[in-house]
Amino acid sequence: MIPQRHRIVLVALLAAACRAGAPRAELPLPPPAPAPGDTTCSIAAGRTAARDTVRLAVTDPVDPGHAPLPRNDAERLVFGQLYESLIRVDCQGRPLPGLAAAWEEAPGDRWAFTLRDNARFWDGAPVTARDVLASWRSHDATLAASLTVTGDRTFTVAPSAAPFQRLADQALAITKPAPGGGWPIGTGPYWMTSGDPASVLLAPGRDKPVAGDLRLESLREAVHGDARPAEWSGPGRFWFTDLQPCSAQAGRDTLGGAGRRRRIVYNQSDRSAADLAARLVGLGALGRGAVAAGVSASAFGSALRGGTDAAYVLELPRRVYDACRAALELPPWSSAATIEPLLDVRSHAVVRRGLPRMTLDWDGTLRLTPP
Repeated sequence: MIPQRHRIVLVALLAAACRAGAPRAELPLPPPAPAPGDTTCSIAAGRTAARDTVRLAVTDPVDPGHAPLPRNDAERLVFGQLYESLIRVDCQGRPLPGLAAAWEEAPGDRWAFTLRDNARFWDGAPVTARDVLASWRSHDATLAASLTVTGDRTFTVAPSAAPFQRLADQALAITKPAPGGGWPIGTGPYWMTSGDPASVLLAPGRDKPVAGDLRLESLREAVHGDARPAEWSGPGRFWFTDLQPCSAQAGRDTLGGAGRRRRIVYNQSDRSAADLAARLVGLGALGRGAVAAGVSASAFGSALRGGTDAAYVLELPRRVYDACRAALELPPWSSAATIEPLLDVRSHAVVRRGLPRMTLDWDGTLRLTPP
């Protein structure tokens, strides 16, 4: 069983907090070639079978409409084989070439990238700098606006548009629309030929993708997976507990404690979240008279945006490439909130012998190495 990804559950209680400053962008040097026999981030690194087709069994639905940005662990695994970003960041945090074979400082305080010469889409078309620009325009207009094409395979980017590591984010993978819709055309070593939810050869799974509790050990029983108490400081510090480098205006709590409904809200389709909310209420986290309220997914999204309840149980990714960018996905009132991490939950991959070699990226994405 190999840890694949960390996820956490949090309860958000409104209080005062401030955000200020701006992130500093730095350009790491291109890494040296991996030393022979370096298997630091390898999984199942033994002899592999030469096969062109790999079947994956996943425990969550995979929606082509989400590609290339994954919404769950199953999509993270599948999309990771189909689509490529400019760079990769391995499990040790080392930047590695992706679609970009090289990068360097450029005049005018810019980063210069060169695409690898054999980069092609699934349909055989070569990947050009203009393809990168077009793809980014559909995913991040600000980043795209900072890109200047300097050649067929070369372009520059303004460092202020994003921290370097964010260029490894799957959300910035290079794609183009497929004729007639369906799976976006990517550049990865594999492409989707069919989907069969009954196929079982490789299982990257966990019983449930949710977590447990902060300093309340009994809440761990609500999580159907490998969980451990969340750590507030040190190397495992959560990205959302320290957003001071990000520029955001502090929000205001206009309701006050008396004006907020005394309930812990959760998505009713998430059994572990339901167990957690019930246990928190039973342990008196909000005092007497509080209730746990399960609502539909759409109603939960609306409730979370509104911020009119005392607390919410939800999950966030354990690691993100750009904390300030990820903070934009938090509820609008989060800058005036206390966010408490509860438990760290690990995902696992059950690896079958004879499959292509796999490596683990910094964000928990598994990469299959074609034979």
